[in-house]
Amino acid sequence: GAHQLVYDGVNDTALTIAQAVGNARRECNADIVFHVIQPLIPPALHPWAHAIVSNPHRVTSVTTLAADQGVHRKTLVNRCARLCFLPPAELIAWCRLCVVGYLLERTGATVETIALNLEYPSHTALRNRIKRYTGMKATEMRRFGGLAAVVEAFDRRMAEHRDTAGS
Repeated sequence: GAHQLVYDGVNDTALTIAQAVGNARRECNADIVFHVIQPLIPPALHPWAHAIVSNPHRVTSVTTLAADQGVHRKTLVNRCARLCFLPPAELIAWCRLCVVGYLLERTGATVETIALNLEYPSHTALRNRIKRYTGMKATEMRRFGGLAAVVEAFDRRMAEHRDTAGS
């Protein structure tokens, strides 16, 4: 579907067109990633997960997510706890990593480019996050399916969390 309109002679500058294409690409990526992770996340948290994957370059902290959703950050923490789900900071990290996995899988983008576009502090920080959360290097993640590899690690982490919370 259409994501934005560009009118001939009105807003058809190179910058506007580049922004429109970038926004459309980001929205399509978000829709695909959200569709894949949606079954893993409680329905009450779907708006949050969608907000994260839609703006992974901007929603990088619990404070930002809370402001975007119009709630206090403690509300995010309490709702995740009530649902026996991962803390919001970890939800943010996993959702952003799912976008990273998708980009590694679907594009020829380097980790450096992805880190820059998603506003990770550095490509080393992104590489460390990938390794810490998935147990893989970025090249392995790309080779083993990108998004599918992250989702598998995410699912394992949630199983561990449920086991710990249930004890």
